[in-house]
Amino acid sequence: MNVDLVLKNCKIVTSKEIIEANIAVDNGKIFEIKKTAHTPKAEETIDLKGKIVLPGAIDPHVHFRDPGKTHKEDFYTGTLSAAFGGVTTVLDMPNNNPDIDSNAALELKRKEIKKKAVVDYGLYAEVHDKNVEKIDKVNAFAYKAYLDEKISYENLQIALNKLKGKIIAVHPEDRKTVEKKEGRPLEAELKAIENIVKCNFNRNKIHFSHCTTKKSLDLIRNCQNSTVEVNIPHLFFDTNYKEELGYFIKMKPPVRTREEREELWKNLDRVDCLSTDHAPHTLEEKELENPPNGIPSIELFLPLLIDYAYRGKLEWIEIARLSSEGAAKTFGLENKGLIEKGKDADLVVVSKDEWKKVKAEELHSKCGWSPYNNWELRGKIEKVFLRGNLIVEIDEFVGKKGAGKELF
Repeated sequence: MNVDLVLKNCKIVTSKEIIEANIAVDNGKIFEIKKTAHTPKAEETIDLKGKIVLPGAIDPHVHFRDPGKTHKEDFYTGTLSAAFGGVTTVLDMPNNNPDIDSNAALELKRKEIKKKAVVDYGLYAEVHDKNVEKIDKVNAFAYKAYLDEKISYENLQIALNKLKGKIIAVHPEDRKTVEKKEGRPLEAELKAIENIVKCNFNRNKIHFSHCTTKKSLDLIRNCQNSTVEVNIPHLFFDTNYKEELGYFIKMKPPVRTREEREELWKNLDRVDCLSTDHAPHTLEEKELENPPNGIPSIELFLPLLIDYAYRGKLEWIEIARLSSEGAAKTFGLENKGLIEKGKDADLVVVSKDEWKKVKAEELHSKCGWSPYNNWELRGKIEKVFLRGNLIVEIDEFVGKKGAGKELF
């Protein structure tokens, strides 16, 4: 039989090892992986000549602003940025206009974005004090609880019990501490985690978003049936960057000290997955006296990690675990996260060692700026496949608008 595609002479990265083999793809799935030269005949064969192949990254924490805030970003520009960053699956947060906190709001969002997505996606619904009693009737991929402003610990406990078997991601900053103290101190994060651990005495599934320090990881150890993510910006920025970048790195939770950032790197083996918390605002909004929190990052998700691999600071197998497999396990994405037979053929081909400078004007986010502007990165994404279809080749988008599928 003929298959759709064969990628020859790959260095396939898994979370355990790097395998030199060929990948056969058919009907959007990985048909087989063979170390020998005997692969099925294919409609198309590409010789990668020993290049690295990573599983498509999964970003479980993005804000694509659609509907309601599309002057900042929309689902097309957001997913396009994702594709160029090697991200083939995203989970989009619910803080839109209107808030995505009901089935009606979800359906509105689905209609708005369906024809725009160029990568696969799942949608969060928000759980808050006003909808907690009916949250189990809202049919979302996952649920988000903003403890810094929208939901009490008591109502979080109710939500956890109502949504057994579902995933609730929590924003771990204590509301009272945030309101009383300037700058969202680390104390707010630690206090929230302590209280969440107490709320989850029934051991329901809970996911801690954007934890920023080793101290947070130490506390989460006490919360059974929990998972934890770390954001890319918290790994690459710290308070030493504030003088240079100012509002360009204003986010919540905020960047921490250099020492805390270095400790986070040392403890990545305790982290389930990485995300970007891609949250763009216009340049004009970020230049206000009190600018909003959030920065764009998704187009640099894999490029930043690939750079660290070529510099010898991060193992390729750790990139595969943290950028793809970990999120697939955390969020139950059975067809994603691994390069193995039967999985979706979401693949990223990395060029050999070469340098590229980040230029904000060349990135695809609608916001038009980047805190990573002029960074020199080593290595480059050469090809991106979504379910076996080539969507990025070198610096060109060759996919189709609307080809991304919603995950349920």
